Amino acid sequence: MRLIFISTAVFLFPFSLAALVPPELSEYFFPKEPLVANFHGLQIAQLGQYIATNDTTLPPQIDVLANSKWSPYLLLMIDPDYNKTVPTSVVLHTIVGNLTASPHPFNASNQTTKPGVISPAFNTSFVPLHTSSPALAPYIHPLPQPGQPTHNYTLLLFRQPFDFSVPAAFQSFLPLKLSNVYTRTNFPLLDFVRESGLRQPIASSWFRLILDGNATSTAHETTTSTG
Repeated sequence: MRLIFISTAVFLFPFSLAALVPPELSEYFFPKEPLVANFHGLQIAQLGQYIATNDTTLPPQIDVLANSKWSPYLLLMIDPDYNKTVPTSVVLHTIVGNLTASPHPFNASNQTTKPGVISPAFNTSFVPLHTSSPALAPYIHPLPQPGQPTHNYTLLLFRQPFDFSVPAAFQSFLPLKLSNVYTRTNFPLLDFVRESGLRQPIASSWFRLILDGNATSTAHETTTSTG
């Protein structure tokens, strides 16, 4: 069984709790902790941070606050900007379950990161998440195209219920079908959360993409019809 590493980080951001999710999801979800996602060694330590598209070709590693209480976890990565009329009808990029935290915290200030990603002003004690289970919905990376507005790619971490399984109504969204990525669009996020017994996410983060070049740019990112 392939070992999947996902890492979530513990930072004390100068943020409001509402900022942990993008504005289009702020009336539905109220996480209390940040995540840190790591794409190819690039840490997403700022909410709404821009990164280059080619940094997202592989699934992120996720780190959580070292004092987080719940395990196992379930992670969703979604795009809430595919359907502008109904932002909770999302593109599903991945679902990963049975995530557990490492017992060994470490300090992010010792990591090699790209400039501007991690501020030494943050408390950076965090622990990585890992799982030996295959992804429930294998990762499909964002595929931006020129000419579309920026999308807010969102990572939501939930406490995983005991004996969790994906309800039958959502099974059709799970397979990896690169020949027809539309099967991942219009995923009914709120229905899934309710019917799966997930409740509120405990941690979250979100980022934006640019097509190429300097990820600190304010350039707009675009997506394919699936995000």
